[in-house]
Amino acid sequence: MTMRFPLDLAPLLAVAALAVMPAVAQAGPPELGRCVKKTAAGGVGYKDAGCEKGSVTGKAARYEWLPGPGPLNKFTSTEGSSEFQTTATFDLKCTSDVDQGEYTGPKTDTETITFSGCSSRGPCQNGVSGEIKTKPLTSVIGFIKAPNEVGVSLEGPGGIFAEFECSGFKAAISGSVIAPITPISKMTLKFKEKFKGPISQKPENFESEPNDTLLCPEPKDFGAPIEQCGFTSTDTVTNEERLEINEII
Repeated sequence: MTMRFPLDLAPLLAVAALAVMPAVAQAGPPELGRCVKKTAAGGVGYKDAGCEKGSVTGKAARYEWLPGPGPLNKFTSTEGSSEFQTTATFDLKCTSDVDQGEYTGPKTDTETITFSGCSSRGPCQNGVSGEIKTKPLTSVIGFIKAPNEVGVSLEGPGGIFAEFECSGFKAAISGSVIAPITPISKMTLKFKEKFKGPISQKPENFESEPNDTLLCPEPKDFGAPIEQCGFTSTDTVTNEERLEINEII
């Protein structure tokens, strides 16, 4: 018997996604930006190249904090193998992916991930065989545990992360997911995001915020029960210019 999903899962998954409340951008730390050397010392600024040791005035004020990205606001990222898995039978594995995006403010970015070599009981795709391209995703940074643990929350439009097909059945992943991000407190060209599954995420929420939860369908004949699923992957983000995640500003 061929296992398949209903032809249109989006309305069901969109409703299910309302049950999880992804993180939203809020004013204050942590924020992404640039700690740059002032053209002339003096005035108000910072004496350290990370803009984290307290503001100073006078000749010691050699650096200033510029929130958000500059004109070079794009980034790319690459990952090795990744996996989406539920407690039941849904297990989607991909061998690699490429991520392209841009920072849109001190806390946010937009990005699209293209997974390759994807399979779950056969090849999975929403285009080229074995390739799954996500919806345009939005991410927000926040505290996992203040002041030293910062993470990024990733979600898709209307709660839909990706829609695809595997061996004759339709599927979708919805909700949002958090990964710790490192390093913080210094200017860098690269960030690392580590998504920790396998079935529930570690961590599941920002400090004092509701849980971020990914939802996946279990392949069953003529039905698509929704279950929590985990995402396991390690992502290396390469920025166009050096940026910093500042937990003090």
